Amino acid sequence: EKWVSISVDLEDDVVNIIVTDSGKGIIGEAAERLFQPFFTTKDVGSGVGLGLSVADKIIKNLNGVIWINQDQDNTTFVITLPYSIERSVHPSVDDFLNLVS
Repeated sequence: EKWVSISVDLEDDVVNIIVTDSGKGIIGEAAERLFQPFFTTKDVGSGVGLGLSVADKIIKNLNGVIWINQDQDNTTFVITLPYSIERSVHPSVDDFLNLVS
């Protein structure tokens, strides 16, 4: 059975977005190289290995971090971003394109 769970946790001045799925975790070389561009564990022709490297770059440009929580039984990614209730962010398409370039 495949499933995905997403939760949000606010702590002082950061927000943690926790994404867990039914996978049994990522270990070894795959865990070490996961955020490198063009790294994939999929068969040839099934993926180009860009998704997590692009996500990592966007999150870093937002002064955040993405990491694998290997203390969980299932595959769990945590995205930590700065948070301020005083600021409202409504990025434009141009803002988004600047983050990934």
